[in-house]
Order: sequence, then structure tokens, then C-alpha cells
Amino acid sequence: INPYVLTFRGNVLSRLGDYEKALRDYDVSSNIFISLRDIARYSDARANYALALYQLKREDEAVKAMNDVIRKNPGYADMHVAIAADAWSRGNYVEALKEWRFTCDRIDVGCEAYKDDEWVSTVRRWPAT
Repeated sequence: INPYVLTFRGNVLSRLGDYEKALRDYDVSSNIFISLRDIARYSDARANYALALYQLKREDEAVKAMNDVIRKNPGYADMHVAIAADAWSRGNYVEALKEWRFTCDRIDVGCEAYKDDEWVSTVRRWPAT
């Protein structure tokens, strides 16, 4: 199975709101990518997996997956920002600010673009939740 096809199909399923089916594609593709030692593509697929979990209100599982991504790929800005957003929503402002500052100060892409809801939803294609 081609992991790129699975990831792209997962993206389509997510856009259609079928997060359960998208989860399966993201999970299989991320496992294939990690077996190939392709950390960058693993991170993309696993990040999508985490966001799909979040859409399904499985926040704790989602945050665990997000942390797994940044453990393997510390410079993956999307997951630092997602963890910050989750922490903020839970009232954990110290953790939220720590993750946000890390993105702003220690990752090349920085945090400016993440302040733009339009960019987050259209370019990064994050779900609304």
C-alpha cells in the first residue's frame, strides 16, 4: 500500500467529515512511514491522525499523538501550536504559553501565521475544532 495515497485519502475523508475512516488511513500511513524511517512524512500523517482524533472529541488520545510527533520531530510547529491550543482550552495557561513561545522563538516558521484563522483553515487545513 502506498502511504502517500493513504495520507491523501485520509485528507479527503477528513474534509468530508469522516474522521473515523480518516483515522485508519492516517494510522496505517504513519506506521509505514516510520518503518521506512521517513520522519517528516510520519510526522505529517501522525499530525493529521491527532487532529482527526481531536475532531472526534478524543482529546487525550489526540494530545498523546501530538506529543509523539514532537518527540520524534521536535521542530514540528503544527503540533506545538495544537498542544498550546489544547492546553489553553483546558485552562493550563503555563503549558499553553510554553508551547506557543517554543514555536515563536525556536522553530524557523515561527508563530505569526498561526494567528491568522484563514491561513490555519485553508493553508494548514486544520479542522474547525
